[in-house]
Amino acid sequence: MSQSAAEMTGKIPGLLIDDSLSFENAMLRLGYRYWRELAGDREMPDRRDIVPADLGSCRPHFSLFNVRTDGAGQIELVPRLVSPALQRTHGGIAEDSLHMVLAPRVLQRWLMMTAQVLMRRAPVRFAGQVEQQDRRYLKFELLLAPLAEGTAEIAGLYVINYFHSTPGK
Repeated sequence: MSQSAAEMTGKIPGLLIDDSLSFENAMLRLGYRYWRELAGDREMPDRRDIVPADLGSCRPHFSLFNVRTDGAGQIELVPRLVSPALQRTHGGIAEDSLHMVLAPRVLQRWLMMTAQVLMRRAPVRFAGQVEQQDRRYLKFELLLAPLAEGTAEIAGLYVINYFHSTPGK
């Protein structure tokens, strides 16, 4: 049974949740700077403000998701644009809802991370180890940031990702 966004805002096992945005990877710092510039004096940028070509060296690390919540607060993530690294790590997540393509444990983690962003209405840095069995040697650092669409409601998720092998792999 799915949990609502409100039920997923606690700690996430095996995952660092960092509100201070203390990025280790330069790509995430650049990606955050771009998001912040687009937001200007607004709480968050509009999804239509994003111009992937303007991301420069961050572009290969950028993904964009539609975020939908139903009346019960259930979250659905639908990819609009998926970075090559995210595509390699999670396979065929090009167009289908993540509910259709991710293993339940991996999906739950993505939904819990999204719930953190929805609750805060602000960017969040996440770091941890990939949960997929054949890719557990990978560590990641992610920036997830909210995007509006013409209203104050969050309609999108701006993602900058960095994956790297654990030592000895």
